[in-house]
Amino acid sequence: MIILTFLIIQCKQSREENNSISKNLSIKKNILEQQKKSIRGKKIKSLSDILEDSLKTSNKTIFLYNGFDCGTCIDVGYEISKKIDSLNKSKKVYIISTSANIGRDQLKNSYIDYVYNDEKDLIRKELKFIYTPVFLRLDIEGSIKNVFFPNYNRDFKAEENFILKCVSK
Repeated sequence: MIILTFLIIQCKQSREENNSISKNLSIKKNILEQQKKSIRGKKIKSLSDILEDSLKTSNKTIFLYNGFDCGTCIDVGYEISKKIDSLNKSKKVYIISTSANIGRDQLKNSYIDYVYNDEKDLIRKELKFIYTPVFLRLDIEGSIKNVFFPNYNRDFKAEENFILKCVSK
């Protein structure tokens, strides 16, 4: 009888924890959607400071991450970046990090292209500290057209849709 009571209590606690996790994920999803809406159409002025004026950002995609972000999420971001560039058959994604250890991320993800360092965190400040890691797809004028948050809990359909948008002209 004691064992049965213990099991019932454990099941109830487990259900309550699952409900709490679901609620937290829902809240996070709503916050991310709000952030997407708030930055769409914005032109990132600080990009020229980081990428230098000579680099053309129109119709490009920015992958922005911070060294304190979820490691798996950063890895997913590198994977998506490489896929976009591969499908495009040229450089389409600029990777920008505020991490002090960019080399570690490049090595871990077998990424040989240049990763830009936003050591003063200018882009995130300009975008009111948007959640990272994040992909920012820019239009022909350099304004943010689409936003995608790579995540360890992957939505492959949304991911593929975003990749196709980045590859299309």
